[in-house]
Amino acid sequence: MTGRVAPLSGLKTRAVKDGVRFQVRVLPRSSRREVQGVTDEGVLRVRLTAPPAEGRANAQLIEVLSKALGVGKSAIKIVKGASSRNKTVQFSGPWPP
Repeated sequence: MTGRVAPLSGLKTRAVKDGVRFQVRVLPRSSRREVQGVTDEGVLRVRLTAPPAEGRANAQLIEVLSKALGVGKSAIKIVKGASSRNKTVQFSGPWPP
């Protein structure tokens, strides 16, 4: 699934003061960069071509999500799991985008 994600059915979100948080499972060093879909547990799976070194995979994750959601990169930040494949991401703005 490439491009804008519509809809994110099954994605478990949690409202917080400044937006919405959700879980992401990244697959670094994949052959493609794409939002793969939502797992049965409500976690968003994202494939990345970047290696998980020096923050490159995290930077690419923010790029992929901003493009898929159609928002600026500043609206997305990793709040937990910066050095893990399992991350908590926060989206600032009206949900769904």
